[in-house]
Amino acid sequence: MYLSQLILNQAKKQVRRDLANPYEMHRTIMGAFPTPLPHDERILFRIELSEKSDMPVVLVQSIYRPDWESVQQKTESCFVCMPQVHGMDGLNIRDGDWLRFRLRADPSKRVYYVCREKNQRISLFSENDQREWLLRKGQQGGFSIQQEYLMIRAAPYRTLFIPRGEKTHKATINMVDYEGVLQVVDVEKFLAVLRQGIGPAKGLGCGLLSLARL
Repeated sequence: MYLSQLILNQAKKQVRRDLANPYEMHRTIMGAFPTPLPHDERILFRIELSEKSDMPVVLVQSIYRPDWESVQQKTESCFVCMPQVHGMDGLNIRDGDWLRFRLRADPSKRVYYVCREKNQRISLFSENDQREWLLRKGQQGGFSIQQEYLMIRAAPYRTLFIPRGEKTHKATINMVDYEGVLQVVDVEKFLAVLRQGIGPAKGLGCGLLSLARL
């Protein structure tokens, strides 16, 4: 796997458009990968501000190495500098490891509506429901959360406009930022979750699990 760090040039009109709508950011990011994608590719990203400056940064995780040079050419220099790309194969994660984590997610659940005869995904708005959602994801994904260190806060990009054919679809996404400490309890399940991401709305900047050693 690879992790790329993109530092964006806000003087560019396309960059400002992409920052305003993660759907557009996703389309730009996809320009660094072949079409069609390899069947086992999974691209995850998250938009955030640099910890050292106010510059917007995009983290992109992928199975295959991206070609950011082609994106730089197509977008007429949307990057302040060419992105750093780091291989992730040397993570050496084991059962029992304690790790700091950061995750932007769309905590939600499916509800069956009898009148419509179909399931519909609804957002979880209370902090308790959002916490329980992440705990369940941990149980499914081979990790446990240290609840006393867990921080939950609302993330930007609540309302998005997504083109569908000739029309534009308005979508409200309840994005939440999680930060805290986790312990790996099943490394095979955990690595699968790390590759595939957590929860829905991955094409809108959710699901990327960032890790650091304690």
